[in-house]
Amino acid sequence: MRKDRKYDVLVVGGGPTGCAIALALARRGVRVALFDAKRPYRRAIETASPKVNSLLEIIGVSGDFRRQGHAPAEGIVSAWGTNLPFCNDFIYEPHCNGWHVDRTLFDLMLMKRAGAAGCNVFCESRVVECRSHETGVWSCRYIYRGRAYSCSGRFAVDATGRIGSSALAHLSRRVVTDGMIGVSWSAKSARNDPYALIESVEDGWFYSAVLPDLTTIIVYSTDSDIYRAQSRKIPDFGFRQLEKAPLTRSRIVDMNASVPRIFSAATIFRTKVAGENWLVAGDAALSLDPLSGQGLCSALEMAHRASTTIRAYLDGTDLLKEYSEWIQNRVNLDFLASRHYYSMERRWPSSRFWARRRF
Repeated sequence: MRKDRKYDVLVVGGGPTGCAIALALARRGVRVALFDAKRPYRRAIETASPKVNSLLEIIGVSGDFRRQGHAPAEGIVSAWGTNLPFCNDFIYEPHCNGWHVDRTLFDLMLMKRAGAAGCNVFCESRVVECRSHETGVWSCRYIYRGRAYSCSGRFAVDATGRIGSSALAHLSRRVVTDGMIGVSWSAKSARNDPYALIESVEDGWFYSAVLPDLTTIIVYSTDSDIYRAQSRKIPDFGFRQLEKAPLTRSRIVDMNASVPRIFSAATIFRTKVAGENWLVAGDAALSLDPLSGQGLCSALEMAHRASTTIRAYLDGTDLLKEYSEWIQNRVNLDFLASRHYYSMERRWPSSRFWARRRF
């Protein structure tokens, strides 16, 4: 563990948003501590639109990203509101192709770059208390390998993702708008396919992406109560839904799928995202519906905006109100986009999943 105890900025959360904020600040000479409570584990593959290319350039990691060998994504095929597939080809985008991003490699690269830039990175360190005093200084207590440590900072960032952290829950209230979960497997495909696929079914929808080694990542999105109720009656309920998704099923040659991983995919936002010497960023501020396909792009864009706001604050210019307004605008736009897209699917009028999304 590093012996530094006083910092300019405390960043809690080692996902892409937290790491990108820490990297940007450390490059400007800001003393940053980055806390990541998670143990290393295999994270999902995510399809990022071509917009991610310009964001990687802004953050300054484009070269590192390309050297990691992520698979190109040429577009997204969707069967939504109809059985007939529709192709959104990235060839018409100004930033060329998108990517099937291996989030395990990507997140680790960002964290290493932050550390190389001078940020103190505390891996597997769980923040148990983080509060601001009348003096404007934040005190932070964290646990590493069973031992308690403490430090302080002038500014605090909550980048703890969808799940959040009890140590920062006092900053503002979380609003959860739905109960969506993702159920993820990997299987083998018969052929390579550079297009991501989205296919709706009666109780949710499927996302799939084929990687260069022909591993196919499959994610079934549905509501948690539907999944629980149906799983009691139907073994392997989520995987059996593939029988209703012919386009997704046709990608798979080996049906012996991996053990499923279940994770929250709910849309969540915070009622307040910034205060006198703190802000919330990334999924902790606004967790987008995964259907938007903007998860990674949103994380990096928000990190750039947040780091600019924090640097200005430390230099005596308060842009926190502008940051809050920008986040609120993102919330409104995401709500409108989700309402529009979900309203296009009307094939199952008695489905609880789709009924909940008919605004």
